[in-house]
Amino acid sequence: MYQNVIEGFLITTIEGLIFEIKGILHPDSRRIAYLRYIPDETGTRSRFGIKYKKITNQTQREQYLEEKYPRYIWFHKNTGRSYQSVPHDRIRFVHDPRRYLHDLKKETKKQNETKEKALTLIDHLIKKTGVKYENLGITGSRLVLLSDTNSDIDLMVFGKKSGVRVYNGISKLFQSKIVIPYGKTTIEDHIHFRWPFLEKYQKQLARIECTKKLQGYFEGTEFFIRMVMYPEEVPFQFDSVFITPLGQKRIKTSIADDSKSIFTPPEYLVSDNSLGIQKIISYRSRFCEHVKKGDFVEAYGRLEEVRYNRERVVKRQLVLGESPHDYLLPI
Repeated sequence: MYQNVIEGFLITTIEGLIFEIKGILHPDSRRIAYLRYIPDETGTRSRFGIKYKKITNQTQREQYLEEKYPRYIWFHKNTGRSYQSVPHDRIRFVHDPRRYLHDLKKETKKQNETKEKALTLIDHLIKKTGVKYENLGITGSRLVLLSDTNSDIDLMVFGKKSGVRVYNGISKLFQSKIVIPYGKTTIEDHIHFRWPFLEKYQKQLARIECTKKLQGYFEGTEFFIRMVMYPEEVPFQFDSVFITPLGQKRIKTSIADDSKSIFTPPEYLVSDNSLGIQKIISYRSRFCEHVKKGDFVEAYGRLEEVRYNRERVVKRQLVLGESPHDYLLPI
């Protein structure tokens, strides 16, 4: 029933908590998801007469759940770690980005300015890249009717072929100045919001963020495009992965393949490092498009040993984004 509820979807629980789905692969009985909005009388956003508060800090999210709703913290023995997650029997409503876009397009009354911008940007994407309408969606606060005047335009692209098509064609939107990248006058706030704990690297991060094609400005509003594969496009399942965590590590290595770096979760195949790591991966889209094939990089994150489908071969990967101090930088 929930197999195709993946990254980009949001869900509302029986208690009215709103979670954002993380990742493509999930256990059979629950969805891995991060808490995003909580009912709170001090909140500044509201829907259906209920005020909501947004929680963006991962530590605060976990503390809130541990204190009030510990059932949404789940330990998985195969991976040796705890996840924020929602059992299927606690889901009251699934918010589908594609369905929301479909319904928005069908509405006959004039939309507010921010919704109109989102629809116009999608029309440009379809025209310039050839992506099919049914593989696009709108996510974020708009999807759960909690957007405000400062909300970004958060778009989804579903499927590997559609993602590659959008990425290869989106340069046309920048070339025609339909969208514009971050620049000197706009990048500072973006960097402080996205990388608040990496002050010593902010000049390098600013250069990286200004080159990314899946984000920028459209008609004065920030936009971000997240692209995900479908579960059937991934060659393993959640419960077939066995992980042993080995602690936080810093490495220097070469990027051998960046072909999956445009998708969430972004992956980089690497070579030539002292810890025998084959892959750098993150479940945070902020690490998409971050470095390129051929770059020599320094990275800091959680080292893991991984086995797939009970294979004897053990591989090593570095996971980024679980700590706000994790980073990936060309050197």
